[in-house]
Amino acid sequence: MLLVCLSACPGQNATVRLAPGTYELVSVTNDATDPSDMAPELDDAVLEVAESLESATVTLADGTVIEMALTLAPREQWSSGCFTMASQDEHETYRVEPSSLSVGTVELAAAVLVADDCAETAEHLVLSQLLDAGHSIGCDGKRCLEFERLEAGGTGAP
Repeated sequence: MLLVCLSACPGQNATVRLAPGTYELVSVTNDATDPSDMAPELDDAVLEVAESLESATVTLADGTVIEMALTLAPREQWSSGCFTMASQDEHETYRVEPSSLSVGTVELAAAVLVADDCAETAEHLVLSQLLDAGHSIGCDGKRCLEFERLEAGGTGAP
């Protein structure tokens, strides 16, 4: 019975999609090991992902706007996560240009924007450094900024 489930269970290798919209910064990992207190310039930082998924901006508390071009990475470079005994999800991963990026006090080399959820459309996005192809979602072991989707009105999670 287990063998049948391992080869034919529904929901194997689903794709988690990046969604356009407005996201607020909820956590920062700056030294690649521990979450850090957010620097004042990161308070109230907002990520806007364009409807086309071809660009995004981060607006900092002081009004600084960081513009980014987004390009969908080849599938073999997507993040993976939401592991079960029989499968794992693939998470859309977008390359960011410029690839070296400073967001407040966080310096990112080879920056990527990743759909960071276990749902078909991500409510959380992670702006981080690309480590290895197929790296797992989340901020473990890398510098990153985690954003949570705001409601259409801009006040809190959906």
